[in-house]
Formats: sequence, C-alpha cells, structure tokens
Amino acid sequence: MTDEDGTVRPGLQAVFDTLTTTDDPKAVLSWLTPKTKAARVLSQLGTDGFPVDHSTLDQHPRSPAIDYLRGVLVTAGALAYRDEQLIALGRSLDKIFEEVSPIEDRKVLQAFTQWDQLGRLRRRLAGRPATYNQINTVRVQVKEGARLMKWLRTHGTDLGKCSQHEIDQWLADGNSVHAHARNFVRWAVSRGHAAGLTIPPPTRTNVTPPLDTERRIELAQQLLTDATIPLDRRVAGLMVVLFAQPVVTIAAIRIHQVLHNEAGVHLALGREPLALPGALGELVTQLVAERRAYSSIGRESSSPWLFPGRHPEQHVSSATLLTRLKKIGITARASQHAALRDLTATLPESVINRLLGISISSVDRWKAGGQWAAYAAEVARRGSTFQN
Repeated sequence: MTDEDGTVRPGLQAVFDTLTTTDDPKAVLSWLTPKTKAARVLSQLGTDGFPVDHSTLDQHPRSPAIDYLRGVLVTAGALAYRDEQLIALGRSLDKIFEEVSPIEDRKVLQAFTQWDQLGRLRRRLAGRPATYNQINTVRVQVKEGARLMKWLRTHGTDLGKCSQHEIDQWLADGNSVHAHARNFVRWAVSRGHAAGLTIPPPTRTNVTPPLDTERRIELAQQLLTDATIPLDRRVAGLMVVLFAQPVVTIAAIRIHQVLHNEAGVHLALGREPLALPGALGELVTQLVAERRAYSSIGRESSSPWLFPGRHPEQHVSSATLLTRLKKIGITARASQHAALRDLTATLPESVINRLLGISISSVDRWKAGGQWAAYAAEVARRGSTFQN
C-alpha cells in the first residue's frame, strides 16, 4: 500500500490504520500473504488506472475475497457504503433481461421491473439496506414474468393476445413458483399490455401457531436472567418475545437507535423512542459496549450495527440470527405472533405503530382476527383430517 519511498498511497491511510490496529494481527497477516487475492488487489489500489473506489473492485469477478476486501475498505472509510444486495440484484436482473426475446417482451419486463418492483422496493427501504428476502422477492417475480412470456411464445401466443385459458394452463403445467408471476400479470393488465388476465394469490397452508402467553412470559424471564445465554441472543430474543419485532428488523438495528437520557435507555424502532424496562435497558447498553463482529478486521466497537456480521461493514444476516435464536429454544415466528397477539389486545394500533414501527395495517389485520381466522381454519382442517 506504499509508494517506492514507503509512503502510504493516497486514499489508503485509513485502511493501513485499520489493519495495523486490529486485535487479531495473525489473522490479518494470513489474509495478506502475497499470493492472496486481497493482497494482489490492495497492491493495485491507488496506482495509475486503479483508483480507490468501487469501480476498481467491480473489475474483478465477484468472490468472497473481493466481498470481504470491499467490507474492509468501507469499514476503514476508504470507500463509501453502498448496498451490495441491490448491486447484486442489478446484475441478476441484467442476466434475466438478456435472455428475453423478442425485444418488445424485454421492454415490457424492464418497465415492470423499473417502475413497479424497484420503485416499490426503494420506497419501502427509504434509504435503509435491502434484506435478502426483499431482493429475492423482486428477483423471483421478474424471473417468473420472463418465464411466462417465453412460455406464451412457445405456445403460439404472446402477452397481448393470450387468454385466461393460457394463464390457467401455465399455472397447471408448472409448479407453485409460477404463481409468482401474479404481480407481473396484474401490472401488465393495468398498463394495457394484456387484458382480462389474473393469477390468484397463493394460499397459505403453513400458518404458524403462536406460543401461549404463559410460555411467552417464561421465555422473557429466562432471557432476562440467564447469563449463560450469549448476550446478543438474549437481546435479540427479547426484541421478538416482548416487542414482536421481525428478525430482519432486529438484525439491522444500528447503534444510533439506542438512546440514553435522564429517563433511561430508549430504542428507536418507530417514530418515537421506546422506553426499555430497567433490566432490558441494561442488557442493551452492555451489548453496545461488548458487541463483537465475527470478522477478524474491524472488530472494535466502531461497527455501526448492534448485531455485527461476518463482513466488517455488514450486520448479521437474518438467517444467521434465526439459527442462533433457534439454538436457544426460540422459534421466532411463533414468538412474534404471540407478542403481537398480546400487544394488540392491550394497546391501540396507533401506539404500537408509533413505538414499535409495526404498520397500522398489519395491526388492524391482527385485531380484526385475520391471522387468527387463518390459524383457526388450519386447526379445524387438521382436526377434520384426524377424525376421518
């Protein structure tokens, strides 16, 4: 990372400082052995034709080594943060578009992607990083739209000419994933690219029953008092059990959302900070001070995340957090459903929305019994099957 005279090249001083102040120097030395990909790319950065920016890394095929190096550079402040999930989505979508023909079909799919799927996703994110599930939902819906148009062409018709009969045949001939073309078909009809077509919404058959209230209280007490459980799992579990927070939301909590004032510890989940009870406030405060990333580099408390991940600049993935909670006996969805059931029974939806960030429409569905009706129907179905 230095010039011939030994001076660290412009743009890399912060990287140099990050690497030389890590608390695991052996891991850094191993990572930077001369033959590694990271060492070769670092030796290029800051030289002629290789600026210290994302474009230099983008010249290399994506790999774990390049992803990790990018994380180190972002953590050090040498590169600005960017949402790599969205970047990867863009690459996937480009590959899907390349395989769509004729060109008029490709243009329709690109318009659907740009104005419906990506537009909706950006509004939902409001500047926050995208999650894997959000990215995968867009990818699957665009891919199924492409498959549908290809299927129609091979069956002697196209989107503008096909009837509901062809759509029904498409659904019958394929597997359940074909139903993910629903939003594409609905958008195409609304924009005049098709007429009289519909795909029904998928039917939920795996409704997760909530925990009973007693079990929920028991879990909360265990998490508050059992010091043998790792601290990050205790805090994450309490967010689910007490406040009905989705794991994807918990994983992305930032340090600046934890607030301290004369009234105690608060957590900004919704529009107004939520006051944390004494014991929970102490656990969250302790986690802020003691949290450890699983990366050898950037493991000090400079991480912006309450739950750091394996890459220096990323938070823990929701899948990893789900696995950790499951290992301590917490089924996230069942616990979340139980918390939301109990919260909606005692608090106005406006309060839940304001303090917990759960949308009023979601709360209304629960209070109206929509979730419980689905659960009750599933229980009745199982009972009928058992009797037969």
